[in-house]
Amino acid sequence: MKKTSLFVALALLAFCVQARAGAWGEEEGKGLLVQNLSYYSSATYWDKSGKVRDSGGYFTKREINPYLEYGVYKGWTVTFNGFYDDLNQTFSNGSTPTWGSHGVQDLEFGLQRQVYKNDGFVSAVKATALVPSGYGLGQQPPLGYSRLGGQGDLLMGYGWQALGSRNFFLDLSAGYRAYQGYPSPQARSLLTFGADLNKVFQLLLQGELQYGLDQSASKQEDSVALSAYYRLVKQTTQIRVRLNDANSFTLGYAWSVWGRNTGTGGGPVASYWYAF
Repeated sequence: MKKTSLFVALALLAFCVQARAGAWGEEEGKGLLVQNLSYYSSATYWDKSGKVRDSGGYFTKREINPYLEYGVYKGWTVTFNGFYDDLNQTFSNGSTPTWGSHGVQDLEFGLQRQVYKNDGFVSAVKATALVPSGYGLGQQPPLGYSRLGGQGDLLMGYGWQALGSRNFFLDLSAGYRAYQGYPSPQARSLLTFGADLNKVFQLLLQGELQYGLDQSASKQEDSVALSAYYRLVKQTTQIRVRLNDANSFTLGYAWSVWGRNTGTGGGPVASYWYAF
């Protein structure tokens, strides 16, 4: 049961889908609201050595993720990222009751500053505060780490035109995340490639690294064993459909590519974008 608890506690924390304007941020008085929806499922996980193991059941996660960014001043953008999760863990041997929990995960409040912009290239810095919403670590499955935290990021982006004036872009962020006491700090990186297929459809490819640094001890909360770190590479492919200048939506699929101390698996993702 301890291995299953470990899998549950880490799989849900690691697997989410990012949607944002990236290093460009927002112009003063303009904003972007994105409503993300995702479904994740898995019956296996990667252990500490990278071996795939049976979790002893089946884990599912349904997530509603509103994301907002708004340009408050020239070069300055504020962001908000929230998560509402519905989690379920069943056990194949039938001797343990099904686990289920739902609620608001950690809230993320960010401030981003554009520092350079020229000839298609842009760079920015960002600071994010991670605020728990009041849930307990003893919930089964737990909704998060229930710890204050912070993250600092360097963001870089480049946009260009090719193939008959079609728009392309690359956006990269690299950052460091730390929590109050537990878990271990994490190095994080997110790379997004976008390509206009035509005026309506856009291809979005995204790769993300979350790399725990293994600098603190594991934690035990009731029957739930929480490792101090996990490591994960995940990939997301989406098609964005532009309805007009302000409204668009995406459909796609996300999956775990490589990991340590976290779940395998994946699932469909969708989002609705509103620019204002």
